[in-house]
Amino acid sequence: MKVVLFSDGTLLIRLGPEVAAAIRKIPGVVDVKDGIVLAGDALDIRVNRDKASLEGVDPDGVTRMLTDLLSGVVTTYVWKGPKMVGVRVWLPAGVRKTPGICLTFALVPRMGISFHSSGLHRLRPLRGNPRLCGMTSSG
Repeated sequence: MKVVLFSDGTLLIRLGPEVAAAIRKIPGVVDVKDGIVLAGDALDIRVNRDKASLEGVDPDGVTRMLTDLLSGVVTTYVWKGPKMVGVRVWLPAGVRKTPGICLTFALVPRMGISFHSSGLHRLRPLRGNPRLCGMTSSG
């Protein structure tokens, strides 16, 4: 059995857990997913266009460089068993943990002249939000 429910986001977020709880009570049902997945925390990066242009970069470039520093970049692939796995290079976890540390990063654009990112951007932490993936159950 597979049950898929569709609705606007607010209705599914409100009623999804209740419907999932009712379906779990049906004999023979082995797995129920309510379709609500909490997305992880994120950072909202706002770049000052004027200051970025004085450094010779565009806002997308600043955002990309900060994202690469915080999320890492896959630089190569290695064999792990039967498949290729990406090798990610990124900052140590302790450095990535606090958004305020991003203000001190030295960024290096394509032209190769590094500059400090302080004053170029504002960071605002965003708490995880529910993301809808559809509601399914099987039995």
